[in-house]
Amino acid sequence: MTTAIWEQYEKTQGQAAVAHKALESLLHLLKDRVSHELFFSKAMDRLSQTDLAELGSLGTATTELRSHCATRASQAKTLAEDFTGDLVEPLQGFLTKQSSGHKKAGAESRAICEEAKSAKVSHDLAFQKYRRACTELEHVMSRLDSHTGDPEARYSDLFRLMSLKKECLEAAKLYKSALDQYQAAKQRYDARMVRAK
Repeated sequence: MTTAIWEQYEKTQGQAAVAHKALESLLHLLKDRVSHELFFSKAMDRLSQTDLAELGSLGTATTELRSHCATRASQAKTLAEDFTGDLVEPLQGFLTKQSSGHKKAGAESRAICEEAKSAKVSHDLAFQKYRRACTELEHVMSRLDSHTGDPEARYSDLFRLMSLKKECLEAAKLYKSALDQYQAAKQRYDARMVRAK
C-alpha cells in the first residue's frame, strides 16, 4: 500500500527542520572558523610588520620570524577566503533556497490536501443525503404496495412519494456534483504529490 508523503506533512516537515537546523549549525561553525582565521591573519600580519632593532645574531632570526608571520597571515587569509567562497556562501544560498522551497511546497501541499479533504466531506454528506432519500423512498413504496383500505394513508404516502422523488433527484445532482469535485481534487492531488512505498 502506498502513502502520500504529504499526508504525513508534519512528520516530514519535522525531519526537514532537523536537517535544516543541522545545516545552520554547520554554517555557524564555518563562519566562526572564517572569523577566527581572519583574526589570526590580522594578528600575524601585525607581528610581521613589527619593527625590531637588529640584535646582532638575533637579527636573522627576527627577520625569519617576521617572514614566517607574514606567510602564516597570508595562509590564514587565503583559507578564510576559500572557506567563504567554497563553503559558507554556497551553503548559505542553499539554505535560503531550501527554506523558501519548503515554505512554498508546504503551502501548496496544505492547500491541495485541504481541497481533497473538503471535497471528500462534501462527497460523503451528499452520498448520505442521497442514500437516506432513496431508503425512505423504498420504504414509502413498500407501504404503498401493502396498503389495503385506508385511502387517506395512501394519499399521504403518494404525496410523500412525490416529495421524496424530488429529494432523490436533488440529492443525486448534489452527489454527482460532489463526486465530480472530489475526483477533480483527487486527480490534482495525485498529480502533485509524491508517492512512497
